[in-house]
Parts: sequence; structure tokens; C-alpha cells
Amino acid sequence: LANRFDALRYDSDEEEEKDDDIEAEWSIIKEAYTSTCEEVLGKVRREKKEWMSQETWEKVEERRNLKAKIENCKTRNQKANAVKHYNKADREVKRSCRKDKRKWISDITAEAEEAASKQDLRTLYRITKTLSGKRRQINKPVQDKEGNLLTSKEQQKERWREHFEEILNRPPPPDPPEVEPPAEVLNIRTSPPTKAEIHKAISALKKGKAAGPDGIPPEAWKEAGKLSVDALHPLLSSIWQEERIPSDWKTGTIIKLPKKGDL
Repeated sequence: LANRFDALRYDSDEEEEKDDDIEAEWSIIKEAYTSTCEEVLGKVRREKKEWMSQETWEKVEERRNLKAKIENCKTRNQKANAVKHYNKADREVKRSCRKDKRKWISDITAEAEEAASKQDLRTLYRITKTLSGKRRQINKPVQDKEGNLLTSKEQQKERWREHFEEILNRPPPPDPPEVEPPAEVLNIRTSPPTKAEIHKAISALKKGKAAGPDGIPPEAWKEAGKLSVDALHPLLSSIWQEERIPSDWKTGTIIKLPKKGDL
């Protein structure tokens, strides 16, 4: 990560001076962290049926080849013989699948019992969610301001946009309260964030949380240690002095959680 960060910063210094230093600085940090995480850690690829063993997958591939032979048969005898072999392979696949799934359930329930005994609620919740299966998400219809149901996705998206635009952008109060000046001036430090404060904020990040729109997980900030502090300190100092933030920081993801009743 340190090498990637230095290389990107060196390339940026060789280019012409940019108009927006804050955007350029954040772009360097983001590229360094995301590219390093993807190169070193990679992306998690989940198979559709993780409980199937390699032996079962080989049998599935063999069954697929036998099915292709059936389609290429030219005579009835050849086709009948190929179907016979295919049916036998199909029974072997199903038998092996049942065996693998029983073993997988046994192993994962044992892991859940061990997690419960250790008070590892994160692992216990993950296993419980896996065993219970994925629940089908029901997209409830949304009503407009007149109470009419909006069935199309485009109409619902537009209604959600209108709703959050009204909620998150309220007009100023007509009669603002009069706040009296303090009797004494409070000793509040208004200088830019220090490296110690940045280190404290990074240390308070919780692991296992989803990354934001920038794609940088909290583990990356924590594991980089001093490098994260040194990378963020000049950026946060510029943000504090210029009172501007990168455009990426203005983007968020809103997830609706429908409850009982009409929306």
C-alpha cells in the first residue's frame, strides 16, 4: 500500500497542477486503497451451492457431458444406451448432493454451537442466516401524495426521490430562536484535526462493516496504521481550511426498509 500510494503521488506531481487539490488528493488516496485491496485480497466469489464437494462437481460435469452425447446420437440404440448412462449418472449426482448437504449442515451446526458457547454473536448470526435461507424481498407498492398506488418502478423511484428531497431539505424556520451570546468565551480549539485525533477516529472504526460508495472497507484504514493517518492528515487539513469536501463524500446510499402498513 505504501509503494502504491507513493507511486500515485509521484505520478500526480509530474502532471500539470490541477485546479482542485482536494479532489486530486482524495482521488490518489482512493485509488491507492481500492487497487491495493483488490490486488492483495481479491473479491469474494460465492458459488451458488457452497456445500457441494469437488467430487460432486466432477459428477455434475460428467452428467453434463452425457447429456450432450444424447443430443448427438444418430440411432435409437445409441440414444437408448446414452440415456441409460445419463440416468445412472443423474442418480449418482443426486445421491452425492444429499450426502454433501447432510455433512455440510452437520459441520455448520457444530460451528454454530461452538460460536454460541464462545458468545460469538456475529458468527452465530451469519450461520443462522445461512441455514434459514434468503428471504424473498417484497417490493411494496408506494402511494403518491393523493393516495394513489404507484406500481411501476420508475414512478416509485421518483416518489422516493421526492420524499427524501422534502425530508432532507427543510426550509429555515420562519421564527428562528434568539440565542443569547455566552457570558464567557469558551476555550474551544478550532484548528484543523491533528494526527492524534485522526488516529483515534480510525481506531474507533469497527471491523466487519460494509464499505461505502468509495469501496474502501474499514479494515483497510485500520491495518494501514500510520500510513492512513499520514495520508488523511493533509486532506482533512485542506478540507477544514477551505470548508469543502470531495464530491464522492456527498454521495450516499439510502436503503428503504418497508414495515407494516402502507408506504
